[in-house]
Amino acid sequence: AQSHAGVPVCQRCWRWGHSTRTCKSQAPRCPHCAGPHSEANHRSLASCCRGNPTANPPVPATMEGAPCPHTARCVNCSGEHSASDCKCPYWWHRFDREWLAQCANRNWQEQMATSGAISRRQEEDRRDRGAFRRPRTR
Repeated sequence: AQSHAGVPVCQRCWRWGHSTRTCKSQAPRCPHCAGPHSEANHRSLASCCRGNPTANPPVPATMEGAPCPHTARCVNCSGEHSASDCKCPYWWHRFDREWLAQCANRNWQEQMATSGAISRRQEEDRRDRGAFRRPRTR
């Protein structure tokens, strides 16, 4: 049998397609809740487990040592599972570099459109002109 190397999944941002060593993410992401913290800090930093004693009624923190009882949220597909779970469609396509690249490009375009960095019209114009064309210099 021939072994196949899958596409790497980053242990820092939990995105597929690059290794932890080459990750450009500013902050780690939690594979359980997709929050801006590491999995080790989930219990103390995630709003779902941290609790809120000043809320009415007060929300208790998750007990130390107990697994997080809250619904997970995947960083990649936004599904109700951890980013490291084999239920994720990204896991099933881990050997398909083309599928992962298409998803990464689609996710980037959606992020830019929703953040206001690139309007839909600008995105359509860019696509019509040809992606990543170098601007003219005088």
